[in-house]
Amino acid sequence: MKNIGKASLNILIHPEHCMGTARMLQERFGTPYLRPSKGAPVGYPANRSFVKEVADALGLDPTPALDSIQRDADRVHGILLNYDRMARGMHSRGFTAEGDSSTVYPLTEWMIKTFGMVPRRISLYDEEYLPEIRELLSSYGLEGALDGTDGMVEVMFCNGLDALESRMTHSPVGKIGVCIPHGRSVDLMGRTLVGMKGCRYILDEMFNNMVRFRCGQPTDMMFRE
Repeated sequence: MKNIGKASLNILIHPEHCMGTARMLQERFGTPYLRPSKGAPVGYPANRSFVKEVADALGLDPTPALDSIQRDADRVHGILLNYDRMARGMHSRGFTAEGDSSTVYPLTEWMIKTFGMVPRRISLYDEEYLPEIRELLSSYGLEGALDGTDGMVEVMFCNGLDALESRMTHSPVGKIGVCIPHGRSVDLMGRTLVGMKGCRYILDEMFNNMVRFRCGQPTDMMFRE
């Protein structure tokens, strides 16, 4: 804490939780802060945006990090090609998302733009990225998701306890924990949402949960390393 004012830049992964602190540090020590324009680095597109913005703010070359992200995305794409119900099969399927807006925003954009999924309901714990989310949904004619829309839901990005209950009750909907309260007291697997490991975790949970309940048997898809 004694070196808190010596940073070159304060990066707000989840600005809804630390904006006040960042502004105080800027006022007291002159430390600039970065609010990622695409939210937290959740999903490959938001990771690329995050790296570019941080590198630009610090005067660094983002190329090595961007190349690393692309290599990982390519490896995951190769895994998806080995399964007949993967990315193309997600088109037009419904999903819901709840949680911090810095997580829900990039997650929603990733699901819509990469997989062609349709948001049925978006529930935010805060309004930090509400304008960006509203603009995203409006650009696809999906603004009704903020109030909730009708339609089948295949995947729910929800709190950890709901996701845990889903596994215990064999719910027909795949539920992935992305916000508190968490359903695990001990985590030895590194189940983070951010970064490249977060991309693999989300996809691993999403596809395995969904396919398991549709075909009646567990799958052995492995996106984590």
